[in-house]
Amino acid sequence: MAASPNRYDHDEAHGPALREQQMLANSMSEAKPLPTSEDIEQVFSQQSKRDKSSVVQTVGNQNPWKNQLPPEEVLEHMANTLEAEEIEHGARTIPSRPIAAIDRSDRLGEDRGMVDKIEAEKAASAVIEPLKEVVESATIAQRQRDRAVWEDAQSEVSELLDDDLDL
Repeated sequence: MAASPNRYDHDEAHGPALREQQMLANSMSEAKPLPTSEDIEQVFSQQSKRDKSSVVQTVGNQNPWKNQLPPEEVLEHMANTLEAEEIEHGARTIPSRPIAAIDRSDRLGEDRGMVDKIEAEKAASAVIEPLKEVVESATIAQRQRDRAVWEDAQSEVSELLDDDLDL
C-alpha cells in the first residue's frame, strides 16, 4: 500500500490540527534555520529552573494526618463505610473429554540424590571426622522422609481436587 500523507486532512477530528502542523513545519523550514546547540542548552536551562512539584505530592502534603493516625472516630467512620469487594476469578474449565496423565519421570530436572548428598556433606562439615558418615546418612535419610511426607500431602491434595471435579 502506498503512503498517503494527506490521507487524514479531511478528517473532522484530526484534519485541522494536521493541516496546521504541516503549515508550521513548512514555514519553519523556509523562514528559520534549525536551532543551534546554544539554543537547545538555553531551553534546557529554562526547563530546569521551572517548579517541578507533583500535584499528588502537594495534595498529600496537605493531609492533616500525614505523619500520624487519624482520630479514633474518623477511623471508625472509615471502617464502617468501607465495603468488601467480591472478586470472581471466573469458572474453572471442565474438559470435554478425559485428559490422560503424563509420565514425567524421563524429563530432566533436579537430581534429588545429588542435592541430598551435597546438603549432607554441608551438615557433616561442622562435626568431627568419626561422626561425619553418621551425620551424612542421617541427613540423607531425613531429607528422603521429608520429601515422602511432602509428596503424600501433594497427592492427597490432588485427590481432593480430582474428587471435587467429579461432581
